[in-house]
Amino acid sequence: MNYNRGEILNIDTIKDKNKAFKDFSEDSENLEKLLKALYENNIETMACCRGHSKEQEAYIKFKVNESSLPFYQNLLNIMMDINDSEFNIQNTKDFITVDIRIPAINAEYTFEKIYEMLLNDNTKAFSQNLEDSFNISYELVKLALESGIYLTIVFTPLLFTQNIIQTEIYTEDMISLEQSNQLEVYKYNCSLKDLNILYQTLKSKYSKSRENKRR
Repeated sequence: MNYNRGEILNIDTIKDKNKAFKDFSEDSENLEKLLKALYENNIETMACCRGHSKEQEAYIKFKVNESSLPFYQNLLNIMMDINDSEFNIQNTKDFITVDIRIPAINAEYTFEKIYEMLLNDNTKAFSQNLEDSFNISYELVKLALESGIYLTIVFTPLLFTQNIIQTEIYTEDMISLEQSNQLEVYKYNCSLKDLNILYQTLKSKYSKSRENKRR
């Protein structure tokens, strides 16, 4: 039986977890040991791919919980050193996710770097700007989740060196989105200062909206 069937499985319900990790990793030893280490550190993954060509990049998708935030701060730091990579933090209707995307040529190196970071208890020096950028991004996405909108924040090494962070805001509320399958998307290139302004703007707008609904 191959557990890599393109569906999300609850690893806790699988008896032969070693077989599952091997199947999910698609014969990448570095990805296999990384998936095991993530599981042992209570960091939940939802999907992954080892990467197969220029057209099919490697990726790992995570389901975020607050107890693991130091891990994601350090993960962002690692990704900003990987050429042509992406670190995306966004919300679904019910929770927050992070996904990392890596050119296949850099995938094995990246899996190894993340594994080493886990072995070192997530300890790694990173800039205050990077830490602040992650923290406000997380708070923004959490606010979006609470407010019923979709928000995606994208970090790439090339843009981050220019102090630019990409955001995509889906302004339709989630109930309308599910009913109409239509949404309006606003895309911005932001600085850290812009993210803080965006946070205050959304907080003010949606706190008033929630207040009006309670009346």
